[in-house]
This record gives sequence, C-alpha cells and structure tokens, in this order.
Amino acid sequence: MEIYFFTYLVLACSGLVSLHLTSRSSIGLAVPGLFLMFYQMGFRWEMGTDWKVYYRNYLDTTDIGQALVNSLIGFEPAYGFLTVFSHGLSLGYTGFLVLNAFIFYALSFSAIKTYSPYPVVSLLLFYGLTIGVLGSNRQLLAVAVCLFSLRYVLSRESAKFLVAILFASLFHMSALLFVVYYFLDRHL
Repeated sequence: MEIYFFTYLVLACSGLVSLHLTSRSSIGLAVPGLFLMFYQMGFRWEMGTDWKVYYRNYLDTTDIGQALVNSLIGFEPAYGFLTVFSHGLSLGYTGFLVLNAFIFYALSFSAIKTYSPYPVVSLLLFYGLTIGVLGSNRQLLAVAVCLFSLRYVLSRESAKFLVAILFASLFHMSALLFVVYYFLDRHL
C-alpha cells in the first residue's frame, strides 16, 4: 500500500513544481512518477480478482490458433496476438506484463503531453483514475489506443479515428463506446 501513497506523493510534488514551468520543460518531472506507475503495472504478481484467469490465458496461448480460439471465449484477438508475440520473444509472464505496461503508458502519456498544458498534474489525475483497474490488461490497452486516437478527432481525420477505435476494440470491445468522442468536438 505504501508504494501507492509514495507514487501519489512523487506525482503531487512533481505536479506542484511543474505548475511553475512551461509544459515542455516540465515533462522531465513526469519521469519518476511514470517509472513508479510502470513498475506497479509491469511487475505485479497475484494482484486483482482475475489475475489467475489472465495468467492461465497467458500460459495457454502459445500460438495463433489458440489465440483465435480464445477470442471466441472472451479474450479479444489482438490481446491473443500480443500474448503469442510475447511467447515468441520468450518474455515470460512478467515480461508480458512489462510489455503491456510499456504500451499502455507510452500511448497514454503521449496523449497527455499532447493535450494537457500541465502534463504532470494530468498524470497525477490519470494515476488516481486508473489505479483501481491496473490488472485490466485488455481494457487498459484499448483505453490507451483510444486516448492516442483523440488526435484524429481534433484533426478531423474520421477514417483514422475509426480505424484506431476498431483496432482498440480488438483488445477490448468496450473501446467501441469511444466512437462517441468523435461527435463531442462539435458546436451544438
């Protein structure tokens, strides 16, 4: 539990300092917090109610055929392909979790630093909103792709946005709900 409080403290202190800097120069202050967040997501073991289900899925999904079979019983295909890719690199389950964490935080922080005038403060809020769902591997990967796709909403590139959302739905079907965001950038 202490690691979560410590992470909040690091992000809060960094966020306070960053308020006095330009957005560009405050990015470096996000590194310690991002490292702690990455560590918590990538190196967690036996945390969360469905950890055993994800672990068993990882052990069982060693080839594309099994990934496709698993997609029929609840594990979307892109998640299965990522699992097979991880097996191909001989990463083990911890390596797979690290890969998940890297993808999630790289895409999420890319969106945060692109759109927030205070990226470190936004990272603190983001951490607070996602800490309870850190074990939701598939859904978090979908969320990260959706956050990344916001750039296509703002640039009015509807085809790219829809492709990104469809891709995100291959990690978790709930990503399809994100289509609503395309219509929120309109004057009513």
